[in-house]
Order: sequence, then C-alpha cells, then structure tokens
Amino acid sequence: MYYQGVDEYVEHAQELVEQFPQMDEATTKAAIMRDFLDLLDWQIPRNTWLDYSVAAFGESSTVDYALVLDDDPAAFIEVKGVDTSLTVDHEVRLLSNMINNEVDYGILTNGEQYSFFQRQAEASNMNVKKVAEVDVRDLSERKTLLEAYSSDAIRSGESGDIIDRMDEEIEAGRELDIKDDLGAELRDLLSTRYPDTRVE
Repeated sequence: MYYQGVDEYVEHAQELVEQFPQMDEATTKAAIMRDFLDLLDWQIPRNTWLDYSVAAFGESSTVDYALVLDDDPAAFIEVKGVDTSLTVDHEVRLLSNMINNEVDYGILTNGEQYSFFQRQAEASNMNVKKVAEVDVRDLSERKTLLEAYSSDAIRSGESGDIIDRMDEEIEAGRELDIKDDLGAELRDLLSTRYPDTRVE
C-alpha cells in the first residue's frame, strides 16, 4: 500500500518551513516540492513537466507543474513560497486552469498548507470541489488523501474512488456526531423534566 515515506517527508518539510519561513517560491520548489513529487511518484521529466503552458480566457499562462499521463496533463500543481499565504485568487487561478484544460486533479501549496481539488461533472456543468485543506503537520494523518493524488492511483483511475470513500467516511462521521448531539439533548431534556429518572 502507498504510504511509504510520508512521515519522513512531513518531518523534513515541517523542519524546513519552521527554520526558513522566508523561503520564496523558487526555494520552496527546490527544497520542498521535489520531495513531495517523489513521494507521490511524479518525477521530472518522466511524468512531470515544469511551467506547463495553459490557455484560459483567451490568455496564455503557465502552471508550475503538470503531472502527465500519456502526454496529457492529469493533474496541476501550483506552488507559492513559504513566505506567501495562500489566497482565494490563487485557488481561482488553479481551478480555472483545471476546468479550461480538462484536468481532473489539482494541488495548491506553499509548502506549509496543502489544498487538494477534484474536477467534477454536475449535470451539464463542470466544477471543482475542494477535497481537503491540510497543514504539513497533519499530512501524516492523511495518507489516504495523498494516495489519491499518487501517480499509481491517478493512472489506474482509483483516485476518484478513494476520494469518494473519504467523502462517505466524513459524511458517516457527521451523521454520528448529529446522533450523539441529539442523544445528549434528549438526555438533558429528560433529566430536567424527570430528575428522579436515570437516563443512560
């Protein structure tokens, strides 16, 4: 199973982020992103292209990394420096590029924060949902999420299934929380109305 090396990556990346919070984009790419790409089995130049040209709204620009299968981009990664906070504008640019270039997966990161995206068809519309937003410290606990963006999972088509299972687990957890909250409210109500009755 994919998970090998995640803890080592997290420890190393977190150490760099804490020691060098002033790292600009180029340094973040060199110091952190190469290891992140290796972790997910995306390798330059075999299946990862740098500064990939894209067209959006009649203008051309570049995406920092295009993760490529059979000469077509399967995922885009946009990187900012550790010294730069991620913004909605950064997200919008990545999402626009994903939609306009029919790319199903995307990651936006500054080495400290990681946002994961998936393009989806809803009726006749295409949109992009945020799958997760994770701090580098918490990536060790999100190994399944990382697996969904690995070269093997995207190549095999398993990525969508992994993300769907994660969504189902999150929804099941929410339903349990709601049931727990309702149970606690019911216990409080019954113990208030019937103080001599023991409610479990």
